[in-house]
Amino acid sequence: MSPSITVFTLTTLEKSRFMKISILCLIGFSAIAPSLRPAVLASEQQTVVKTPVIFDAMTFRNKPDLGLSNEMNFIYEWEATLRDEAIRLRASGSDKMPSARTVEADAFSRAVRSRARFKYIVIDIESLKPQDDKIAIDYVELGKAAAPASKVAWWNLGPRYIENTFLRPFKRKEWQAEFDNRKKLVEANDFCILGAYLESDDTIETWRARQVPRIAEARRLYHSKPIFVTLAPHYFGKGKPWPFISGKMLGEVMDILADHQVDGIVLWSFEGTGQIQPWDDSRDWVRAVRERTGPGGRYKRPAQLQ
Repeated sequence: MSPSITVFTLTTLEKSRFMKISILCLIGFSAIAPSLRPAVLASEQQTVVKTPVIFDAMTFRNKPDLGLSNEMNFIYEWEATLRDEAIRLRASGSDKMPSARTVEADAFSRAVRSRARFKYIVIDIESLKPQDDKIAIDYVELGKAAAPASKVAWWNLGPRYIENTFLRPFKRKEWQAEFDNRKKLVEANDFCILGAYLESDDTIETWRARQVPRIAEARRLYHSKPIFVTLAPHYFGKGKPWPFISGKMLGEVMDILADHQVDGIVLWSFEGTGQIQPWDDSRDWVRAVRERTGPGGRYKRPAQLQ
């Protein structure tokens, strides 16, 4: 049996009615279209790709500035005067042991005020442990009071390394629990800054497996606060000289960080020999950075983001 086909035809009157309805619908949509535009714009704004900013904190001798922003500065342990109590006791000839680490408010506040022109101030005192979080919070609050226009954060307060989350999922639970317990210190910070260095035996795959989960976890901990990551052009290895990594390796790492929408990268340098190394403009890692910070690169000057 052949399938039957039904054909619909419109009379002249029906055609006229159809045209009138179509015109009215078109007029109605034109009237509401302007009111829909803000919603469309809002949707477009939500999908804007973040462009990370480069901060240069390297210490090579005669180094040009490879950064695209000078808005970040670090306060180190000796400036924060954590050891002042013990030094004063020894200087006075006392054999008394220092009672505990305490905040040396005046000296620390002076160190912060000298940097009050910077947008981001990092308290780089890595030796404090979770049990010292009360001290760390006091330092952050002192920093905010001394430089109210700056954002202040504790260095490397964020997720630790996870070697293999697939085979050892319990490690992720331990990891999350540790920093959930430090919620007050995380909330005191205005931003997050994580060290994500390449170790001497790293490949891109091992670095990615170790560091990318940390960035995701930092987002969970810090929510909408900025996330900055520190990188170095050296491999990291304790007790050994630090050879330079290849431009290919550093460039791929920078691309991965850009893909994961970090707010910025801080270029860092290690002084493994105890002496500041001379700058060498011919190294391929230098070219890798410049390729990504030049016109058409993945990293832009802050003014280009406005």
